Amino acid sequence: MTIGKARSSFREVLENLGGAMMIGGCILLRPLLRARYSRWGASDEDVKHSLPGDERVPDSLATQTMAVTVGAAAAGIWPWLAPRQDQADLPPQRTFCR
Repeated sequence: MTIGKARSSFREVLENLGGAMMIGGCILLRPLLRARYSRWGASDEDVKHSLPGDERVPDSLATQTMAVTVGAAAAGIWPWLAPRQDQADLPPQRTFCR
C-alpha cells in the first residue's frame, strides 16, 4: 500500500528541471545584465541626479533608477497620477483607474 503519490510523472520531472534551469540561467546572467536592469529606461542625466530618499542610505552598495518617458504634457497626465479627493478612501491601486 502506498501513501500519496510515490512516483513523479515524467512531465513533472521535466517541469521541475526546466524551472531549475531558468533559475540557474538568471543566476549566471545576473552579473552581465545587472548594469542594464539597474537603470531601466533612465538616461545618463536621470542616473546622476539624487532622488528623494537617497540621503537615507548614503553609502549604498547598489542603486537602481528606473524611468518611463511619457509623450504628453504634465498637465495631461497629472490627473491620472494624483489621487482625486473624492477617491481618497479607495485602495491605492484604484485611485489611478478612471
